[in-house]
Amino acid sequence: MPEIKSKFLLSRNNVDFSELLAVDGGNPTIRMVVSAEVKMVLEGTFLQNPQMNFIQDHLKPVFYIDGKGYQVGEYIVTDAVLNTVDGTRKELEITAYDLTYLAKQSKIEDRLLIKAGTLYTDAIRAQIVDSGILNFIVVPNTATFSTDREDWEPGTSRLQIINDLLSEINYNSLWMDLSGTVRGTPYQQPLAENITIEYRNDQYSILYPDDSSTTDIFDKPNVFIAVVENPDLPENLRAEAVNDDPTVPYSTVNRGRIAQYEKLDNIASQAELQAYVDNLKFKSLMSTQEIEFSTAANPVHSAFDIIGFYKDDLTGIYEETEWSFPFTPGQAMTHRARRAIFE
Repeated sequence: MPEIKSKFLLSRNNVDFSELLAVDGGNPTIRMVVSAEVKMVLEGTFLQNPQMNFIQDHLKPVFYIDGKGYQVGEYIVTDAVLNTVDGTRKELEITAYDLTYLAKQSKIEDRLLIKAGTLYTDAIRAQIVDSGILNFIVVPNTATFSTDREDWEPGTSRLQIINDLLSEINYNSLWMDLSGTVRGTPYQQPLAENITIEYRNDQYSILYPDDSSTTDIFDKPNVFIAVVENPDLPENLRAEAVNDDPTVPYSTVNRGRIAQYEKLDNIASQAELQAYVDNLKFKSLMSTQEIEFSTAANPVHSAFDIIGFYKDDLTGIYEETEWSFPFTPGQAMTHRARRAIFE
């Protein structure tokens, strides 16, 4: 059996200076939900550390397997309940969110103006910097604003603005990787070349034996239409993608047209609008089967992982949608994922 340990480092101004100790039964756990605005949250009960400053300090959990350490993100404490146990011991029940919480907390004070010709990625980077996030990567993109933009009212969170802009160039919503770097990345389809993690049911497997799956194709759309009707644009934009593959049971050929219609406020270009509906069509092919499974703790999962899963009739490529990572030795890590099915 591997030797399992963990530390919860306290970091101030990027310098690790102390740590929090988890209490027995404190169950420190990180949960990731890819659809959440802030995707990763750390919860647990720890001994009070008098050196800790809740405003300045970040938490860096590190998970050790046979002496090798894996950082599992960086977190901002948002809630801390102080309890006195046995009349003397001070314990903290902590909730802490990943660094994208800084952008959620930061609000614009005046109506935001973005000039025509500005690169989307430059506008996104500016909002990240203004949020106080120092360590970030936004993958370059050549898309620019075709008109002046002044869409967001004072009081809008910078995270909403960033995610609005990311969606207009078909990027994932903002997320944090395990090193604590905040990232803006293009959407990747769950294809073999994009697999980031593999689980195989063999002699080296860390898969637990139990799993479950659900399938649902009721009223599944097969026509995807998106329009942008904006008076600031030279013309209205419209794009359509149709699933007319006769081998797919819920295609237009087999079930008639079942449309999904979306009206967007803005988009980078006609090409990005077409890519948007093409992605909707692709995602519809992978949303009929979801699986839940458990593994030994595996501290390499972040957001938007593509999983190669090799176990009997569940073998396939999956987009991970949720996971829960326990720091208590012996507890299982749970996963939820959506399969890419091309019937």
